[in-house]
Amino acid sequence: MRLLKHFEKQEFQPGESREMTFTIQPQQSLSYPAADGQRLLEDGFFTLRVGDQQRRFRYAGTTTQASASPVQKAIGGK
Repeated sequence: MRLLKHFEKQEFQPGESREMTFTIQPQQSLSYPAADGQRLLEDGFFTLRVGDQQRRFRYAGTTTQASASPVQKAIGGK
């Protein structure tokens, strides 16, 4: 399943590249509602896509319905 979780428009000049950094809040962005309505966050692999680039990462916290620490990822230019 693909879901848009963050959108930020940036203008680039032809041939320009730059590093952009943002924070992923696992409990907010990687969880889903369980049958009882609580947010459920499970360990697993996720794919982060930015433009034509993608990176696969593993969330290795504990399966929980409580808040989790933020995971920080960066995608750099070529």
